[in-house]
Amino acid sequence: FVTIPGTKRVKYLEENFEAGKIQLNPEEISEIRKIIDSIEIVGNRNGERVMKVRE
Repeated sequence: FVTIPGTKRVKYLEENFEAGKIQLNPEEISEIRKIIDSIEIVGNRNGERVMKVRE
């Protein structure tokens, strides 16, 4: 499953789709997970106005 947010042109969709063919070994996945887990996420993805509409 490959998420492609905001793709507006077929060219970019095709480029992004190719990323789904990348295969990572367990060590690479572990290293990526460590990096992701070390990042502190602050705030909401969407602004307050959007969050109010979603409620």
